[in-house]
Amino acid sequence: MHPAQLPLLGSPTPLQSIETSKLGVGSESRLWIKRDDLTGTALSGNKLRKMAYVLSDAKACKADVLITCGDLQSNHCRATAILARQLGFEVHLVLHGRKPQVSQGNLMLEHLAGAAISYCNWRDYRALRDSGFAELVSHYARENKKAYVIPTGASNEIGLWGYVSAYTEILGQCEEKGFKPDLLVCATGSGGTHAGLVVGGALAEQGVPVLGIAVCDNEAYFRQRYSEDVTAFNQRYGYEVQGSSSNFLINDTFIGEGYGKASPDVWQVICRLAQAEGIFLDPVYTGKAFSGLLKLLEEGAISAKNIVFIHTGGLFGLLAQSEQYARYVNLRAQASS
Repeated sequence: MHPAQLPLLGSPTPLQSIETSKLGVGSESRLWIKRDDLTGTALSGNKLRKMAYVLSDAKACKADVLITCGDLQSNHCRATAILARQLGFEVHLVLHGRKPQVSQGNLMLEHLAGAAISYCNWRDYRALRDSGFAELVSHYARENKKAYVIPTGASNEIGLWGYVSAYTEILGQCEEKGFKPDLLVCATGSGGTHAGLVVGGALAEQGVPVLGIAVCDNEAYFRQRYSEDVTAFNQRYGYEVQGSSSNFLINDTFIGEGYGKASPDVWQVICRLAQAEGIFLDPVYTGKAFSGLLKLLEEGAISAKNIVFIHTGGLFGLLAQSEQYARYVNLRAQASS
């Protein structure tokens, strides 16, 4: 069973070859970037693929209000807020963190879109999330509005379809360019992109290993999360995908000081790719993952010949980190003086 989706995506996003030598990396591997940062403008990034399926389900459920959650600079919450307005939903975002005096990046776009926003400390955020936002659902029910809850990152058995479908698109583009990918690599946060690619390979019966470079949480968490998502996927759609897979690879050694905190090495890689190719990574997800991938290549820990890195977007989150970038520039200036 293949669920319905909304026509949110246009043509396939580009698959672009990258010269690792321009990035200061000596490697015999060929590196490609799947440009899912180009899925749209305000809607750029991987969330659009997932939301095409999730919001189709929301419409089928005749929802009035979308409720979802994330960090202050959540790419997913920004995409949800904008899509809600385009498709006629109300939207309520629950964000982890204090309300800032000045809204920047994703948060600014959410305000411009008129999203209702609740700011919570970590304890309250977890309690609301773990309850399925029962209080908010009841609040809207009293207003005769049906709420539809979307999990963090739209990463559930419905959202998996975004990258189940993307897997076929990627393999088709690789074939057009005359090669077979030996490894797919992506940032792993809520886990849906990573899991979707692995499930896509299982359904296509020509699975390629997928390495998720974690930006939060550890390997055990993501393996458990993958198993749970696949179980739900099988139950809902009638498949028999295995809850564990040799193609599900995870590396949790590049998280650094924590979620959303980028080291000078990550900023250096962000600058290198921007200056070499005009491609912008973000310091929360893609910057950490791509930096980790380059280190693994430098160390000889990856022997795959053709590697496809999934660029999942994050430009607006990058723009919100101008102060962190300024600190990196100052550190470089001090080191060179």
